[in-house]
Amino acid sequence: MISAIVGATQATLTKKGVTVPDALNHASVFARLFYVLPILVVYMVIKNAPLPPIHPWFPYIAIVLAFFEVPAHYCYQRAIKTEKTSLVNPIYALITIPMMSSFIFFEGWSIVGFAGIVVITGGVYILQARKNNYAGGNVLLPIISLWQNKESRLMLYAVMCWSITTPLQKVAIKMSNIEMMGLCYLSIASLLTVLWGIFKGSSVREIIFPQKVHHFAPIGLVAGINNVLQYTALSLINPAYVTGLKQTIHLWLIVSDRFIFKDVISKAQMFAIGIIVTGAMLVGLGVK
Repeated sequence: MISAIVGATQATLTKKGVTVPDALNHASVFARLFYVLPILVVYMVIKNAPLPPIHPWFPYIAIVLAFFEVPAHYCYQRAIKTEKTSLVNPIYALITIPMMSSFIFFEGWSIVGFAGIVVITGGVYILQARKNNYAGGNVLLPIISLWQNKESRLMLYAVMCWSITTPLQKVAIKMSNIEMMGLCYLSIASLLTVLWGIFKGSSVREIIFPQKVHHFAPIGLVAGINNVLQYTALSLINPAYVTGLKQTIHLWLIVSDRFIFKDVISKAQMFAIGIIVTGAMLVGLGVK
């Protein structure tokens, strides 16, 4: 839940960061990956734990993680940069659907927890749908838009990638520990981002030390805190529960908009928030 609150801050900063010119898109992705590493190093020093034994398959898992993580960030960034965010945002709520496969591969699930995730998913989707007041009241418009809207498909691609990386992160943590997993795969992902940026015509300096670095440093630092919290949660509970509870980020975004921008929360949104809170409580009861 704390990770969701921090994630809401990260989402706000990311949205601000992607308003920069396309030439700096690589720098934005790089920041969200590379700037996490100092936070992990600090966490490792504070924890002061001995290095764990490394499973022989760990390097391969870290490489696979990186190859899914990088395109996920690019797709997500392109998706939220569109003016059609009303169609794109609800698609992110669907990430919990493929994540339910984690119940098959990992221990620690229950019927109550499963029901909680279903309730959260429905609540988040309704919240986003009601927030954007679709013409004719068609709340299925975001799903229909997958056939018509490129940005909606990009968000779906990002969701599919993250539904793979989250369970793999838990596997990698079991093969090493939180810090080693993050340091290894995010280092590889950062390198891949630099190489992709060079391939697309950007220089190393533009990617690592952009002129508007002040846009991206806060994104990376907040992402670092968010990642440590998420990795810790993954080490304790089923990945599906982690993803489900992180969906409460939409709740915190609505609340922050109410207090920061004085946005009015409608009755429909309050109903959806109640559904999300109920789902989160069910997950809490179902966690083993």
